Amino acid sequence: MKPVIKEARKENMKNILKLIKECERYDVEFAERYYKRYFSESIDEITEKDKVYVAFDNEEVVGVIGYCRDYFATDYSYWLGWFVVSNKFRRNKIGTALLKQIETDLKKIRKRKIFVSTGDRNAPAKSFYTKSGFRTEGVIRDYYWTGEDQLIMSKHLEP
Repeated sequence: MKPVIKEARKENMKNILKLIKECERYDVEFAERYYKRYFSESIDEITEKDKVYVAFDNEEVVGVIGYCRDYFATDYSYWLGWFVVSNKFRRNKIGTALLKQIETDLKKIRKRKIFVSTGDRNAPAKSFYTKSGFRTEGVIRDYYWTGEDQLIMSKHLEP
């Protein structure tokens, strides 16, 4: 299956949040606050350079990915946000296609590095990111709970 990837629109928000709830239950409240802000009608200096994409299987949202500028670093660093693919579509190259979309966008605007965080016990995510060219930059011990560390991973984007 070749995924259909489109820039997310306000009417996709409910399905994006449903997907996040399916895959990352602990993050739903924060995701809801973010997407309300992202899809608001007013220009927002926090989200104005962000972009969110969704992957569709027919009319169903089966994946989401976004990026945002790292406001606490230089302008060339961006973070991936809510990179989620539905469990039943994980072997269909949807994640790879979504990541390539983000990398293409960021290369066009001459950004050089992307970061992502994930739990150190999330073997599928760690494997995916490593195969996609990310490396571990740091570890925050006991971030999610005692014994579950957060990994900070990055990838340099070649022009």
